[in-house]
Amino acid sequence: MSCARSPATWSRGAQCAARAGSGRPSAATGATAAPPNRDRLLTDTVHEPRTDAVASANPGHRWSAPPGGHRHTVPRYDAVLFDLLSALLDSWSLWDDVAGDEATGRRWRHRYLAITYATGAYVPYEDLVARAAADEGLDPGLPGELVRRWDELAPWPEAPGVVAALAEHARVGVVTNCSVPLGRRAAARVGVPFDVVVTAEEAGAYKPRPTAYLRAADELGLAPDRVLFVAGSRYDLAGAAGAGLDVWWHNRVGLDGDPDHPPVAEHPTLDVLPGFLTSG
Repeated sequence: MSCARSPATWSRGAQCAARAGSGRPSAATGATAAPPNRDRLLTDTVHEPRTDAVASANPGHRWSAPPGGHRHTVPRYDAVLFDLLSALLDSWSLWDDVAGDEATGRRWRHRYLAITYATGAYVPYEDLVARAAADEGLDPGLPGELVRRWDELAPWPEAPGVVAALAEHARVGVVTNCSVPLGRRAAARVGVPFDVVVTAEEAGAYKPRPTAYLRAADELGLAPDRVLFVAGSRYDLAGAAGAGLDVWWHNRVGLDGDPDHPPVAEHPTLDVLPGFLTSG
């Protein structure tokens, strides 16, 4: 089985990446697969002794003190998961355009987010979009128009390059609150293949329930604390943290935060994400 990733073979890519990361013999060849080289992105060189205060100021790394007094950085994150529709894609603009203006689009979208993150068990995504439109007194034809125009979703300008850079050294994936077909179509709009794509429909529940986050980590073969989650919505701050993942918030549109669940970092752009993973 080829380990090349393509948008049509998400699960195959995840299996290959998991096997490559394990160092276990390949069932196909019997040879031991070497772990992927992530030195440039997720590890640092040997450091001289540092105080606990300095070490704790670098949440992207764990610190250990081997004999001899030196400290080595141990890579904290073996994978990065993204919220798809807000952290990687500018879905706000599509909702605004379908609604006819930004103010109406934002009312509709914010109502949808509130409904979805309070829903729990999966119900059809389109039903939630329609309910939000009805609650805001909007044209009942708008939800269908949004789905018809789904392939107009565009990534934030820097998103493809950032994901591609991360994917050279770490596994990457998305966890998204939508159906399987819409999730696959939206992931393809990023233009970079992912190791795992988990939708609310597959998980059987909407975020912020932990099910989808944990399913993605499980498909990657990783414990949650080895995975960084990049949120696009404040609702993911509590959700991903509750599932055991550190959360880095791409707060593109300046949403209010969650003071009870602060992220490890918050930025209005993804440009600085690779630097966060290499800081030490």
